Amino acid sequence: MGGRISLGLYWKVVAMNWLGSNRQRIMGNGEGFFTTTEYLQKRNMVVVTVPYKINHLMEN
Repeated sequence: MGGRISLGLYWKVVAMNWLGSNRQRIMGNGEGFFTTTEYLQKRNMVVVTVPYKINHLMEN
């Protein structure tokens, strides 16, 4: 299309630990045992951009 359209693909790992909002701890106990597990959640994002140039500059 004459250089008017392009494609961008981005992969982002969003691992913000702001205020511990992506952290979860699960604890359990019973007779003779105790267990704890901590999960850290990280989000993956795929961003696709398709810009298209409408106005094409003319050369003089």
